[in-house]
Amino acid sequence: MIIPEIIIYHNINSILELIKNDYTAATDKTNTIISRMFTIDDYGMKLKYNRFNYKEQAIKLFVTNQGVNSSRRIEVSMGYNVQRSGLPTIHITLPDEQADSVGIGMGEGYQDSKINEDDNSVISNFTAVYRCNYNCIITSDNSSEAVLIYHTLKNLLFSIFPAFELRGLRDIKFSGQDLNFQNDMIPAEIFHRNLGISFFYETTVDSIQINEMVSKIVPDGYPISLNDEETEEEEEEQP
Repeated sequence: MIIPEIIIYHNINSILELIKNDYTAATDKTNTIISRMFTIDDYGMKLKYNRFNYKEQAIKLFVTNQGVNSSRRIEVSMGYNVQRSGLPTIHITLPDEQADSVGIGMGEGYQDSKINEDDNSVISNFTAVYRCNYNCIITSDNSSEAVLIYHTLKNLLFSIFPAFELRGLRDIKFSGQDLNFQNDMIPAEIFHRNLGISFFYETTVDSIQINEMVSKIVPDGYPISLNDEETEEEEEEQP
């Protein structure tokens, strides 16, 4: 069985840990993930918005603030965590999941059955395909901070797409949008940026029914010969 939330959760945390360890261990800070991503853009322009220097803020956000005791430490949450909406947080939610086409017999037999030779029992399984869209909602009380986290995740998750493929999440695609919530639910000063992740996956579950394994086949009846067929035809032709 596959639980996509767990795969997404571990991949995001792995990226956050990678960024921090890469910068901390480097003797040449110009040759780090942060420096390569946030010094200049693809056209040679310095990445800076007003007084917000993306490289400096990336170091603070992904290295300095990732200390164990930091209140601004980025955390990843299963579901929307209202208590951390004002702090840098990535909330994993599922807005949509639909079953895709299923094989004949509800996908039974697409994977090998489990056989217990001790009691001659066999457990069959069923395989289903699902297409889904997951949201990684990034929240912070600093809009530039949320944008920085969004673009970092989007690019680095795309760069490790084999980590999704090898865990069974196929044809992965990314999208994004800003989100607005009702003020009586979420304070207006909290900024939301969503990173959408769409893919399909196959999952296999065992049947709860345990069947007895077929160990032998005993024919019942007698073989049909050519003489038998001729006799039946003669009987049909008689008036």
